[in-house]
Amino acid sequence: MDNKRKYKLPSVNDLNKDQDKVLRLPESGRFLVIGGPGTGKSVISLMRMQKYRDHGNYIFLVYNRVLMESTKQVIEGSLNGETWISWFNNQFFQLTNETTPLKSRSSYKKPDDKVIDFAETIIKITEFYEDLESDEKGLHIIIDEGQDMPPEFYEALLEMYYVNFFVVADQNQQITDQNSNIGEIKRWLSVDKVYSLKQNYRNSNPIAQLARHFYTDPATEKPELPEFTKTPFAKPQLCDYDDLEKIIKAILKTSDQDPTLLVGVFTCINKTREKYLNALNNCNIKLDNNKPSISTYYSNGNAAVNIDFHRGGIVVLNDRSAKGLEFDIVFIADIDDFNVIRNIDEMKKRFYVMTSRAIKQLVLLRNSKNREEYRVDDILPNDENILKRMSRQ
Repeated sequence: MDNKRKYKLPSVNDLNKDQDKVLRLPESGRFLVIGGPGTGKSVISLMRMQKYRDHGNYIFLVYNRVLMESTKQVIEGSLNGETWISWFNNQFFQLTNETTPLKSRSSYKKPDDKVIDFAETIIKITEFYEDLESDEKGLHIIIDEGQDMPPEFYEALLEMYYVNFFVVADQNQQITDQNSNIGEIKRWLSVDKVYSLKQNYRNSNPIAQLARHFYTDPATEKPELPEFTKTPFAKPQLCDYDDLEKIIKAILKTSDQDPTLLVGVFTCINKTREKYLNALNNCNIKLDNNKPSISTYYSNGNAAVNIDFHRGGIVVLNDRSAKGLEFDIVFIADIDDFNVIRNIDEMKKRFYVMTSRAIKQLVLLRNSKNREEYRVDDILPNDENILKRMSRQ
C-alpha cells in the first residue's frame, strides 16, 4: 500500500472569520496573534508569507530545524525561512563583521548549549548605529511560535531598525525560562491590539480534552473543544508496561494498519529516544505491509532533518523537537522520565505541547520498572473519561 499522505495548507476558503480577519491585516505594521494548538496560527503565518513571496522582502523564522523542515514541505513553492538563531547570527555578522557574543559556558544548562549574550550583543548593535543615520528596514519578519524566542531577541531587532513584524504565539507552550511571554512580546513590539484564534481544528475531541487538562496560563485562552464527529475517536490511553518488545510491536502494528499515517514517538531524554529508535529498527515482526520508515532527529550539531512529512511512517523525537508539528498518532514514551522536571508548571506545559500534537490517537506509556516515585502522576487526570487506564503490557 502506498504510504503517501495529504500534507498541504488548507484553502483560503476554509478559513473561519477570525482567521480571515488576521490574514487581511495590513501588510506592514506590528501584529501579535495568540491561540492554542491547532487554531491555525502557523497556517495564517504561512498564508501571510505568501503575500510577500513575489517581492521577496520577508523572512520566515521558527525555533528549530525540524519545524523549519516541516514548514518547507507543507508549502507549495519557495520559502525564505530559517531558524531564528541562524538568521540572527548571520544578520549580526553582516552588521558588525563579528560573531555573536555568547555567555560563558558556566551558564549553560547543557555542555553543547550556545546561549547568546544579548546584553553584550545589543551594546555592539547600538555602538554600530551610534554615528549613522539609519533608515527603517522594510523587511517583513514573520515569526512562528514566537514564545520560543527570548525577549531580548525582539529588543535586538528593534535596535537594528526592523519595524514590520507578524508574530504568532502561545504562552502555554513556553517551556523554558529563556522563552518570551505574551506581555514581553507585546511590550517590545509596542502592539496595541492582540488578535486571538480560538477554534481547535487539529485534535479529536477526546485528545483536546486531555490537552486542556495541562493548560496552565490564562495569557492564551483555552482553545474551544472540537465538535464530536460521526466517526468516534478513541480516548487517550495510559499504558504501563514491563516488556518493551510488546510496546514496540504494538507501535509497528498501529502504523501497519494504515501506512499513510504519520506516527510520532516522543521522549523526554536522548537515552530513551535511542532506546526506542533501536528497538523499532531491530524488531522482527510480520506485518501486512512493508515495515514503515523509521526516522529521527537529535538537536545536536548541524545534522540534516531527514523526515518526510508527505509520507506515513514512524518518527522518534525528543519532545522539544516536536514543537509546532502534528502527527496522526502519538505515543509519549516512558513518561516516568519526566520526573526529572521539578517545576510542575513546566511539566504540565511539556505535556500540553506533546498531547496537542496528536490528531486521531494518543497513548501515554509508563515503564513499570521505574515505578519508585511517579511524580508525573501528580499532573495526570484521574477521570477515566479523559485518560483511560489500560491493563499492564
